[in-house]
Amino acid sequence: MNKDVQKKKKFYPISGRLRNYLSQYKREISLAVQYENLLQSVDAYPLMNEKNEDTLWQSMVYDQHYGKEIFEGLKKPIPHDFKINMEGVVKKVCFG
Repeated sequence: MNKDVQKKKKFYPISGRLRNYLSQYKREISLAVQYENLLQSVDAYPLMNEKNEDTLWQSMVYDQHYGKEIFEGLKKPIPHDFKINMEGVVKKVCFG
């Protein structure tokens, strides 16, 4: 696989119409950890698969104090009536 290729998903802000819809149907919730929090890493390294191939995912390293805050926030439960698929979003948090 070409190491020079970078694949990053685009970030699309939530439009006013969508936010109104989510709010009206009680599908909008505030999470303990926001995307911006996850960007506050001090280092990152490639996540390799079992064949030692680059998965194009990054393992993020956080300052010890800040990393604990993120980890605790990720453990907070989402309301039981709010179903969300977070599979594979965060696999581990490393403390530097």
